[in-house]
This record gives sequence, C-alpha cells and structure tokens, in this order.
Amino acid sequence: MSVPVDSALRGTAAPYDHNTTMRSLALTTADATITLVTGVYDLCHDGTGLVFVRMGATAATLSAQATGDPEITGHVIPAGAVATLALDATDAHAGVLHAVTASGTATLRIIRKVLA
Repeated sequence: MSVPVDSALRGTAAPYDHNTTMRSLALTTADATITLVTGVYDLCHDGTGLVFVRMGATAATLSAQATGDPEITGHVIPAGAVATLALDATDAHAGVLHAVTASGTATLRIIRKVLA
C-alpha cells in the first residue's frame, strides 16, 4: 500500500467527528461489492457469524479456503468486531471491496474517517 505508515496509523487512531460518513452493504454467501475511495475505514457488521472481506477480487475464495490452501489476500471480521482498513485507491487491487458471509445474511457498515 502506498499510504505512508505514519498517515495510516494516524488514521486508524482518528476519532469520529461531524465529517465522518457511513455506507452499508447487504451481505449473503454470494460475493457483494462496493466501490471505495482512498481513506481509512472502520468495518463492522450486524451478523452473528464471520464476514470475509477482500479488495479487488471475490471474497468467496476466503470463505471457501481449506486447510493447507495457499495464502490469499483478505481478512475476516468476527461478529461484534471492528476491522480498520487503510485504502489507497491507486493500489492495483484497491477501489472495489468484496465481502461475503460465512453463512446467513448481514449488513456491513463502512465508516469512513475524515483525516484533517
């Protein structure tokens, strides 16, 4: 990622303020996508299980990953957790966030922090 480390760390620690924005994405076990611009985002969901997210490619491969499969980019958000994503939209895989649930449905909340 080409976001300088100090900027990314400052962004993850930034509080919410009156310029903070939020979007949502309805999730199922089928790949869902949303386009994001450069920024620092907190991701959380209202599901009761796991949500898998990945930039630039389907997240379904994360939920289907078996023991011993090769490493792939992406991460998991457990129920009740918040994941922070620092995104530089000039990165090769940036711009489109892909997400799926392990089972059932959920709504992913995408909270963009505004950096001063």
